[in-house]
Amino acid sequence: MASGSFASSSSSDSHGFQWEYDVFLSFRGEDTRNTFTDHLYTALTDRGIYTFRDDERLERGKEISSELLEAIGRSRFSIIVLSKNYASSTWCLQELADALECMDTQEHKVFPVFYNVNPSDVREQSGDFKTAFRKHEKDCKDNLDKVKRWRSALTRVGSLSGRHLQEGRSEAEFIKLIVDDISSKFTDSDEEPDSEEEDIDEEPDPEEEDTEEDPYSEEEDTDEGPDSEEEYSD
Repeated sequence: MASGSFASSSSSDSHGFQWEYDVFLSFRGEDTRNTFTDHLYTALTDRGIYTFRDDERLERGKEISSELLEAIGRSRFSIIVLSKNYASSTWCLQELADALECMDTQEHKVFPVFYNVNPSDVREQSGDFKTAFRKHEKDCKDNLDKVKRWRSALTRVGSLSGRHLQEGRSEAEFIKLIVDDISSKFTDSDEEPDSEEEDIDEEPDPEEEDTEEDPYSEEEDTDEGPDSEEEYSD
């Protein structure tokens, strides 16, 4: 959590829902807690964006806490940091599935960050994501509906507009772009409270070329573009 905020005790959506946080951060601790996610959290809070991230000690428990899941529903946005081992965590998958459910039931937005992973691997559960699900299907063989829900969540988030960072690029500039995106969406939400747009990236960064496409396009994401920090809208 942080000091300074776009949200306040009086902040609400067009239906009068009271927000407690501006952003909920979902991330795989072993991948990014002390590196990328820590830097992103600092940048968000420095901009005055009231951000929830779980305490490291919470991950040591076997079951995800109801308090953690409730924090998703009390946040205006969820930033999903999809890293190499994200899908190996049942906690992360549960957070993701709940965030998407909140997007369907209230004015909650989900913003994916593809951190050194291909959006197509997330969408199709291939590569490291495929390996993770082999284990989940074995461990949860008595509750495969849960695994199916997690797969569906990854397929969906892999088709949402967000940001894609590839290896070797500047994380500092990439983080700035994310914070700028989120800040602009607060302004958009306040000015147009009745908007039903789900795509958080319908307005590209003014410094970039307008390359936005249909977020549910079947076209595969490629790594051949000269600027890997461009907005991902596969």
